[in-house]
Amino acid sequence: QASLGSRLQSASRMAFFNVLLLAPVLAEGALRGRFRRQLSEDLPDTIYFDAVIRDFTALHPDFQAFDGHSKGLVSHSLGADRKPVFVGGPQLSTKENFDQWFRDVPGVNIRYDYSLDMNKTASGTFVHEDDNFFPMDGRGWGDSDIALDGLPHNFFFTLELHSTFYYTGG
Repeated sequence: QASLGSRLQSASRMAFFNVLLLAPVLAEGALRGRFRRQLSEDLPDTIYFDAVIRDFTALHPDFQAFDGHSKGLVSHSLGADRKPVFVGGPQLSTKENFDQWFRDVPGVNIRYDYSLDMNKTASGTFVHEDDNFFPMDGRGWGDSDIALDGLPHNFFFTLELHSTFYYTGG
């Protein structure tokens, strides 16, 4: 994945924003003082993002096949199609398999449109907190594996979300 910092830096270079669109997705520290407090008070308790989930089978070579965490698997910038650009590394099998993660490929993945809810915190930021985030349970290919809670869950999915937001580093 492209680093969050690089995506945020790209977003911060945008010159014009509409405050109505900006308000729901403010990063912590984006606005200071009274205006930020007032803006936070005017925001709804929950906002929703349109996302795409793609379900894969357990046989896909990039899912549950590698352990650990690696940096630098994708380029710091998105491609012209607004998708991550494969660089490669020990946790990805091939460019062709990786490109299936964020593209509809009949017979390889099943696309579901998904509404991701984000709830306002006391500080005015928005988060999605879910210790059991398995939105594809009971859907798609029907593959599952036993999770830490001892129950079968569908781990074999990707989530794609696009949004524009304002960020000020701090």
